[in-house]
Amino acid sequence: MKVRLAIPSSGKDLSAVVDPRFGRCDYFTIVDSETLYLETIENPFTTSNDGAGIKSAKLLADQGVDVVLAGNIGPNALEILKAAGIAVITGANGEISRAVEDYRSGKLEASPTIPQSHRNSRFSLNTGRRGLGPGGECVCTNCGATIPHRQGFPCREETCPSCGGKMGRK
Repeated sequence: MKVRLAIPSSGKDLSAVVDPRFGRCDYFTIVDSETLYLETIENPFTTSNDGAGIKSAKLLADQGVDVVLAGNIGPNALEILKAAGIAVITGANGEISRAVEDYRSGKLEASPTIPQSHRNSRFSLNTGRRGLGPGGECVCTNCGATIPHRQGFPCREETCPSCGGKMGRK
């Protein structure tokens, strides 16, 4: 089954190390479990005064991830992720590639406390609806072109009008 994994990381590729700090990690590496397609999102909350874990959890929920592999995670961030139907696995460490392979080989399993009906759901924690809330822009991960965000449509489902690439939330 295809799963979008999100891993707090210290770098931008599969050789980067799992960052033990969920809310204040430098990057989130998002990996497709089947194709190993990789996206890296810079964490805008690394220097946040408070609520970095909660804000990071909402960011990942809006990215449509299915599973978070992390070293540690705070209770408030965990609550947000579980409310969004995102499975959470703690104790991940070492290189990102190793954590992904451990997940793919079945050595790591998703939390059984998340109802299956909520897995893969993509709703905004701000609006309760599919996709992100109003405002903002979608940005192309290839060429950097931007388009206005359409409420109810996740940016990752948009196609870049300039190069046809994948879009992400700005």
